Amino acid sequence: MADIRPNEIPYYCDQIPEEYNVVGKTGMRRLDGYEKASGKAMYTRDYKFPGMLYARWFSSIHAHATIKSMDTSKAEAFPGVRYVLRYDDPHPVAGSRICPQKCYHEGEPMGAVVVADSEDIAEQAVRLIEVEWDVHDFAISFEDATAPGAPLAINPRASMINEIQDYSTNLMLGCVFFDFYPGQVLGDVEQGFAEADKIIEFSCSRQENQGHVEPHSSLCWWKDDHAETVIHSQGTSTGNSLAFIWGGNQSKVYSHPVYNGGLFGGGCMAQTYCLFGAMFLSQRLGKPIKAIMDARQSHWFSMSNDAGKMDFKVGCKNDGTITAVKMSTEFLQAMAETGMTHIIENTRIPNLLCDFKSAFVHRPYGMAFRSEQRPNTTAMSVLFGHVAAALDMDPTEVSLKNDGAHGHDTEWLRQFKLDHGFADRDSLSECVAVGREAMDWENKLHAPGAKLLSNGKYHGVGFTWTHSWSSMHEGGSVGILIRKDGSANIIGTHADIGVNAASSYCQLVAEEIGFLYKDVFFKPHVESGGFYMAVPGGGTNMCANGMALRKACKQVRDGILETATHVASQVVPTYHCDNLRITEPVFPGLNPEELDIKDSVVFEKANPDNKKTIQEVLASTSPHAWFAHDVAYDTQGPIFAWGYHSQGVMGVEEGRERISRQAHFAEVEVDTETGEIEVTKVVNVNDAGKVISPESFNGQQYGGTVMGISRGKYEEVIYDVSTGVRLNTNLLDYKYSTMRDCGPIDCHIVETNLGYGPYGAEGIAESCADVLASIIGPAVYNAIGVWLDDYPITPDKVLKALGKA
Repeated sequence: MADIRPNEIPYYCDQIPEEYNVVGKTGMRRLDGYEKASGKAMYTRDYKFPGMLYARWFSSIHAHATIKSMDTSKAEAFPGVRYVLRYDDPHPVAGSRICPQKCYHEGEPMGAVVVADSEDIAEQAVRLIEVEWDVHDFAISFEDATAPGAPLAINPRASMINEIQDYSTNLMLGCVFFDFYPGQVLGDVEQGFAEADKIIEFSCSRQENQGHVEPHSSLCWWKDDHAETVIHSQGTSTGNSLAFIWGGNQSKVYSHPVYNGGLFGGGCMAQTYCLFGAMFLSQRLGKPIKAIMDARQSHWFSMSNDAGKMDFKVGCKNDGTITAVKMSTEFLQAMAETGMTHIIENTRIPNLLCDFKSAFVHRPYGMAFRSEQRPNTTAMSVLFGHVAAALDMDPTEVSLKNDGAHGHDTEWLRQFKLDHGFADRDSLSECVAVGREAMDWENKLHAPGAKLLSNGKYHGVGFTWTHSWSSMHEGGSVGILIRKDGSANIIGTHADIGVNAASSYCQLVAEEIGFLYKDVFFKPHVESGGFYMAVPGGGTNMCANGMALRKACKQVRDGILETATHVASQVVPTYHCDNLRITEPVFPGLNPEELDIKDSVVFEKANPDNKKTIQEVLASTSPHAWFAHDVAYDTQGPIFAWGYHSQGVMGVEEGRERISRQAHFAEVEVDTETGEIEVTKVVNVNDAGKVISPESFNGQQYGGTVMGISRGKYEEVIYDVSTGVRLNTNLLDYKYSTMRDCGPIDCHIVETNLGYGPYGAEGIAESCADVLASIIGPAVYNAIGVWLDDYPITPDKVLKALGKA
């Protein structure tokens, strides 16, 4: 067991209750349910303030160009326009950060910002701006960007890149989030190939897809010496963090992360500069400013990070054991992952080599929107699919044969679990067994191209797997306040992106302290005195924040029991006023260890009829009985504690193996005359570790499936290669899946307590959306007997593979 500080809840699963009162229960009232169902929920664009003005950016119309001259006179004279900020403004941040003179992709917000009485007026005025351009050469492909003399595509505004890039080449010098550099090796791939019975080679490519649906907007108003911000972000402290850029005090920037929709990521440059522009203009003009970006501008730094190509050389034995994998990548601005990480973390494959290459191009930057794990999950899908096909094996058997971690087998992984307090359970075996039964795998799996249906379409099934992950490196801090009326308040700033996180937190707090669910309250949309919870992304939503809540809950629970028995002269963390008399304890002669809390009632374990409500326990500390009901006359402060927790670098610290798994199955029908692919059934099996809120977990499975199938079948950004202009930015030409595109979605939960969150919980937020994006390929191969590894797999690609186009 790792060294643990006193009173700290450990990572590992030695504090799992034998039974749960609130956690894992269904039918809990959803805290945001009424507001959203009634249409009363307020999103960033819904907020209005007296005297508020609207700001809209000018956009580049070229992939790479510099403004030679700009005429804004017509815009300035347009009725209702109040101000125009230009790239040549003398303030040092105007041209460098808010509206620079040079662009690096088509649609980039730049040049000028128009401020007007309404959004419509600002938009019309922007169209009146006239620009003379100095147009530069551009590169939107990997080959063009890495050719000798290629124009540089590194945008100076992308501050995350500055730490690793020398600006002399478009080739990335590393992978921003992972310190993963070209040539990282596990074992000896050449020896692994020599030991193999069979060597196969194949390639896989993915086209760029956009990160989010809802365009960015931000609102700021200055009150004397501090700023108030309403932000469109899943990053709770975005406005607060901008104080560093501003050069001011963090305590003078207050963030209100209200309801978000269709964002699927946080912390991007477009989002940051949308708010930065609002803050700058509000301070300059002395008015509340709502800054708004359109869809094209919002895609800056929020495209997928998996656009590009992966080449594989794989050695395997006839029994399905993989002996070596060599990968060579050519990504476009992949800002988070390499494609190899899940293979390292999930398998016993002893010999691995990743020759990672990624180049900056004149496109919107790729980032961890809709997850950074797509390169890894795609690599897992195509790797195990191709090996199973080459050996004529069941792909589920190949997965089980190679399960492990860092080149070690499942026996090594079993010993790791036992050494660290986990149960001896095989997560992948359990997930595969549940999925095989749900899909009727024994009867539906067949030889490639062997099953023609009565409707004239070819039937196919596909399988893929990987681990569960909690992939954000942020920590979360949170406070818990127990009021005299017997209610508990969670204190923390947290963005709501629709995943029912607030309700889940209340379930966890009710479980930990012993409260009824109805007695726990949380209003996350306020700036909470420096308590910033981890962002709702990558499973950290529950893992980091849940562990922080457990730490705080332990303290307040102890405080309640100490107050009930008055065992301390100063109850911690409750604070007495030393000059006031404290009444007799409500449980005289007992110690805290002799009491318990359940359903918001404190009772004596040996005599459960001896009980008091939480309100009775806390109200008894007032020396004036006639004031006991009135919190305004309390003589003792409310019980309060806070907790902090971090999941480590991207959810994993050295020595913490990922040991919970997920398995997914898909069934398709392929029309070989039209190329159409119909997904007729999907089975999701996720090892949750422990589910806090089943409705929330299932919602992620369903929604992630729709999103994953969407990426596998439809989503791609199309460029005019002659101009670098995106041709399908709007949602008419850029295709998304709906529920009707996925057939029945059959969701299953396995609970092994093998995660690093509360009660062994594990993340779900990104899983289905990432993993299912590449399950279409194996399923289509099983249907028609031809591999299609260029995603999305569209009808024209099917027909071309069949020689019909």
